[in-house]
Amino acid sequence: DTTPGVGCEKKSFGTIDYWLCLIENYTGCGAHVGGTCKMGPSEDPTAVVDPQLKVHGIGRLRIAGVSIMPVVVRGNINAVAIMIGERCADFIKDTWDNNKIDEDTYPQWGLYGDEFY
Repeated sequence: DTTPGVGCEKKSFGTIDYWLCLIENYTGCGAHVGGTCKMGPSEDPTAVVDPQLKVHGIGRLRIAGVSIMPVVVRGNINAVAIMIGERCADFIKDTWDNNKIDEDTYPQWGLYGDEFY
């Protein structure tokens, strides 16, 4: 396919100038999709999760992935994905530690009450 990339239509396809233009202007996600569940305050109509990765308006649900990033980085997002997962695990552990769950009171199959995320 020799269709010129967006922003490089005036360059001759395949030339050094064309490739330099494409490198500067092409921003695609490839296989690393992210930014679909933006983090932000509940007042922001485009935000899906809060800073603790809890989904606005839905109890007992967090999103731990690159989809929470309001702006996706241009490089590989593997390290970012790992960091987000680790941070979410810390949030969950802190919530359970601070609430001192009584295992005799709650069945073993899940999380209970809106306060336990």
